[in-house]
Amino acid sequence: MSIISFIPGFTLAGLILIPIVYLFYKSCSKSDNQKKTKDNSLEKPPKDKWEQSEFDADYEIHFTNDHPKYSYTKFSDEESKFKYCILVLLAEVMKVDSKLTTNELGSVVNTINRYYRTESEQREALQQFLTLLKITPEMSLVFVTINNSFSFSSKSELFMELLAVTHADNKYHDKEKKLIKRFAKSLNITPEQYNSIYTLFLKKYRNGNYKKKKKTENHNEEQNNSQESNVDTDYIKDACTILGVESNATDEEIKKTYRAMAIKYHPDNASNLGDEAIRQATESMKQINMAWETVKMARGIK
Repeated sequence: MSIISFIPGFTLAGLILIPIVYLFYKSCSKSDNQKKTKDNSLEKPPKDKWEQSEFDADYEIHFTNDHPKYSYTKFSDEESKFKYCILVLLAEVMKVDSKLTTNELGSVVNTINRYYRTESEQREALQQFLTLLKITPEMSLVFVTINNSFSFSSKSELFMELLAVTHADNKYHDKEKKLIKRFAKSLNITPEQYNSIYTLFLKKYRNGNYKKKKKTENHNEEQNNSQESNVDTDYIKDACTILGVESNATDEEIKKTYRAMAIKYHPDNASNLGDEAIRQATESMKQINMAWETVKMARGIK
């Protein structure tokens, strides 16, 4: 069993770690406030290097703890880059309301558990996340990295990981909504695409896809139950939202949109981002196919 799989089970070890992490976060916040006055004196690399998209897409940007300054680490592969970007954005989401709840921390640890395979990788990722809580990355460069490196479907999956944390306490707070929508704009996600991604996320979230790896037979059973409710009006409305079409769209428009989404969200687009990214992409494609079947059945489309 993974050493950090205790959250959100809340074993004795989990109860011990939570206050330690909380105290670490509080001390980091205090330290960060003290360093804000020094931000204007940060040593930045030559401006021309920042403007090179290849440079931005290949290096992580962070601060050292003792003396804040930019430094770079070459990513070994696209998977490492993708997982690092998830950690950076998760940290920013956690900092938005200056609170560190056990549910949100549990959601983050679940994310780490799902994306990182070994215990040593999980320990390192957790430590990296705690460090990211303390620093202030140059977010414009983070978004340049994401937009230059990943497909729309990969950005959507990353975006849904953020939504999973915001829903960890079963509340989507206003500050979180504003931050998420600001992130969406920075990721070149339109309001219509946001609605599609959010509805798609809710389907996956309610199926437990962000809690633990589900057994195939259980998921198939839930999928069958969902298909049985296809006649429900709200379900049809959700299906249209996922597909990004209006309820009064023509059959041809819906077909065209579905085909485009099937290409855009195909799991092969995440083939170089690791097993968990592929799993999430596969679940998203299943939900999109279900949405298409729902609309097709309701309209009698051949």
